[in-house]
Amino acid sequence: MKTLRMTLLLCIGSALVLSSCDKDDDVSTETALQRLQKVWKVDNIKTVFYTPPTEATITYTGQATDYYDFRTDGKLYTSVNGDLDTLLYNLVNSNTLVVNNNGSIDTGNITTLTSSKLVGTTTFKLSGSNYNVVTANLSR
Repeated sequence: MKTLRMTLLLCIGSALVLSSCDKDDDVSTETALQRLQKVWKVDNIKTVFYTPPTEATITYTGQATDYYDFRTDGKLYTSVNGDLDTLLYNLVNSNTLVVNNNGSIDTGNITTLTSSKLVGTTTFKLSGSNYNVVTANLSR
């Protein structure tokens, strides 16, 4: 009877241990570049206009037809609010993205890059102390 009880406890304990070991969804063997090279839908794009001493914010909410498509050939195809564009891009490291916007080189900071979420911010210097900060929130 003691052996049966001990065997039963071991089986229950093993079942509990094995059932509590779920795979972590965030663990990925993909590189940052592989995670980036997907088609992303636009959740929203927030632009803050800094014109000291004031600032203004505009948030664009993505539509079903909006996307950012990072291709393996170094081209970025975008569709935002009906405007299509093709740009060149380079992922310098896991949090720095350089985009050639028709001769204008823009460097962005990637704050989040998972298999389902991409958040990036770029600061555009305008003139004097005026600048814009654009944050794109994308998802899959």
